Parts: sequence; structure tokens; C-alpha cells
Amino acid sequence: MDQEFSKTQGKTNKVFYYRVIEGLTQEKTAEKLGMSSRQIQRIEKNYKKVIK
Repeated sequence: MDQEFSKTQGKTNKVFYYRVIEGLTQEKTAEKLGMSSRQIQRIEKNYKKVIK
């Protein structure tokens, strides 16, 4: 369970970095991370809830 949580946190951190720091689009971020743009949207939705 802890290992899965770490993987999720790592992906969230990477998405945040590419989207906010690097200013990449969802599509470019998804491409770099080997994910779909929909997965990126879900991750962003979750971290935006935490930030608010």
C-alpha cells in the first residue's frame, strides 16, 4: 500500500512540476509521463482540491 501511495505522489509531483513550473500543456505533460491527458486532468483536479 505504501509503495502504491509513493508512486501516486511521485506522479502528482511530476504533473505539478511540468504543468506549473515548466508551463507545459496537459497533452505535452501526458506525453512526457506516458499517460493520457485525461489522467493528467484527474491528477490536477485532485491537487487543486488540496491547494484550496
